[in-house]
Amino acid sequence: MKESIALSAWELITRFHSLKKLNFLPSLLGILWLFCILLYQLTFTYVYIFQKKDEALEALAKFAHTEYFTEVLIGLGCLFLFYMVLEPIASGGIIQMIDSYRKTNGEK
Repeated sequence: MKESIALSAWELITRFHSLKKLNFLPSLLGILWLFCILLYQLTFTYVYIFQKKDEALEALAKFAHTEYFTEVLIGLGCLFLFYMVLEPIASGGIIQMIDSYRKTNGEK
């Protein structure tokens, strides 16, 4: 059963390219958000393994006093909110398009 679901989904994606276009922006935002999480994890691991707690806190304090700190926080907040809003909308749209394509056999 799992194989038939995967095969039918692959067939729909290769046949109707608009499904890929609808998922581009939410996937891009998801990748950017996961990159931020990965950057945090790498920084934490670096600080923990090499005992660089003082240097890391000093670098964070310097960054917090820069003039673009607020813009970075607002940008990360917007990225998170866009991802939280666009991802469910795109998923619902893809499900609706798949249902529409199956009912009409690809006709518009």
